[in-house]
Order: sequence, then C-alpha cells, then structure tokens
Amino acid sequence: MRYCQILISLSGLSFALYGLYCLVEPQALASALGVEQPSVALLSEVHAMYGGLQLWLGLLLLYLTWYKGWLHGAMAVYLSAILALVLPRSIVALSSGSYGDPYVQMALIFEWSTVLLLLIGSWLLRRERHQASIS
Repeated sequence: MRYCQILISLSGLSFALYGLYCLVEPQALASALGVEQPSVALLSEVHAMYGGLQLWLGLLLLYLTWYKGWLHGAMAVYLSAILALVLPRSIVALSSGSYGDPYVQMALIFEWSTVLLLLIGSWLLRRERHQASIS
C-alpha cells in the first residue's frame, strides 16, 4: 500500500504543480509546442485543460490517496486519466509519424511508464488484500 501512496502522491503533486504552472504561464507551453503567436482561444484552452484540469486532477489524487479507504479509487481515477492521454497520443503518433518529436517521445515515455507503474501498484494492492483475507 505504501508503494501506491507514494506513486499517487508524487503523481498528484506533479499534476498539481504542472497545472499551476500552465495557469500562470500558458505562453510557456504554447512556445514549447512551437506556437509563436498563440491566439486568445489557444491560451484559454491551455488555461483550462492544462492548467485547471491538471491542477484539479492533482489535488484530487492527493486527497484520495490519503483519505482512508480511497486509495483504490485514486488508482482508478489516475489510470483512467493516463489512458485517456496515452491511447490517443499513441494512435496519432503512429498514424502521423509524429513519434520522432521530442515532446511526443517524452510524453509517451512518461505516460506508458505510468500505466505500467499503476498496473504494478494495482497488482500489489490486490495481493495485499488477498493475503489479509486469508490471514
């Protein structure tokens, strides 16, 4: 259980900090993606999706991780969110050939690694619950 708490806590903290950064500096993300003159609509989207949504997801993960009995829920929320990012990104990267882009590569490595770590954590939680039930 400690592994899962640490994993979700670090992930929640990173999502919250990244979301806060995107709320404060949306231009920085636009520049990192190669957009030199972002429109007001694009900056609004960065504020909402990368700022607000990621900040909220990070805070939710932190809350669920340490609220007694909600660790499984935190794992499910996080796995769902990561799969919602990595599956479309993988499909687009493979179909468009954008997998050579450094930003896309780093995102895919982070997201698929996170999926693997979450699956390991889920397995550990199930094993722990099973051992407790037979003791």
